[in-house]
Amino acid sequence: MKAKDFLELVEQTKKQIQWDAIVEGILEFFRIGVLATLPVVIVMLENNTFDMKLVWATFAIALLKAIDKGLHKYGTYTGDELLEKGITRF
Repeated sequence: MKAKDFLELVEQTKKQIQWDAIVEGILEFFRIGVLATLPVVIVMLENNTFDMKLVWATFAIALLKAIDKGLHKYGTYTGDELLEKGITRF
């Protein structure tokens, strides 16, 4: 394998790693969104009240969790210990 071929393979792998991290983050957003938002909406509908602030807060939490998961996966794939800890750093 020539050095040029190896460098091309490394670049392709980096692009794939970034894509995988983005997909994991999006999937985490939908997982948390469904698992967290639906119970909140169901309880609000049972009580005949609907507070959009609570729905948006749940949405924001799901988004932050997705960003955290994406950063963690990207850090894991690239070996970056700082990113591997995500947003929360634990």
